[in-house]
Amino acid sequence: MAAAKKPVQPIPKSMASPGLLASVAVQKYQDALPLYRQTEIFKRIGIELDRTTLANWMVRCGQLIQPLINLIHEKMLEQKIIHADETRVQVLNEPGRAAETQSFMWVLRSTMPACAAVLFHYEPTRSGKSAEALLRDYQGALMVDGFSGQRCATKTRSH
Repeated sequence: MAAAKKPVQPIPKSMASPGLLASVAVQKYQDALPLYRQTEIFKRIGIELDRTTLANWMVRCGQLIQPLINLIHEKMLEQKIIHADETRVQVLNEPGRAAETQSFMWVLRSTMPACAAVLFHYEPTRSGKSAEALLRDYQGALMVDGFSGQRCATKTRSH
């Protein structure tokens, strides 16, 4: 009797199946269910999963989807019009920074239905260099709220 080979797992030597990783990610990022609460839910059904394990899985998933994020970013920069904004976020336990320190999530959104996408990019500061890096090759019209850091990214752009 021959046994089928186990399918390649997204995280080698891990018990995390693609479905489990997707479930944890959707609950965390879409449903705003913190990992510590997810560990409690798993416990109730007899599964011991440490919060650190879940956090490591989410970091690894981020690394796995980076090529997709890069492709979305490339396609977005081909749009004639995109929206850009930044919003404050507080990150707890960030190395070298106090918990009260404000960080920023830079958000780009395409406007074309055929390539509808939203790209979130974390930066520890609100510096215009963040906007410059995200929009370096962009040649279209950029809709912003007028923050000077966004203007830095658009001042040399031809429209």
